[in-house]
Amino acid sequence: MNELCPITYAKARVQERGYDKCRLVFRDLQLQPNALRILNAYNEVWILLDADIGIRVESDYGVYDYSKEGLTEQIHEHADRITLVNSVNITQKIKFLQVLLRKNPEPKK
Repeated sequence: MNELCPITYAKARVQERGYDKCRLVFRDLQLQPNALRILNAYNEVWILLDADIGIRVESDYGVYDYSKEGLTEQIHEHADRITLVNSVNITQKIKFLQVLLRKNPEPKK
């Protein structure tokens, strides 16, 4: 996601989803060879910044996998249940901007 400022995009998505504020966390993950990792990201949005070739990211939002022929769109925004797969036999890296969605508490009456 080099063409678009991820922080600006994240803040716009927070508003579009009806939240008042968010917390941004930079996540730099390493996946062991041939590893599978599940991320539970409910009330969150994970914006993919960079990934080594051989990494597959899948969620209800779609798939990111440059090693898959025929995949016509690479999805950089993921949420809910996210599956990360390292399909190669070496340790691989993947970077995300994690957006934790929060609402302002209701004012006391």
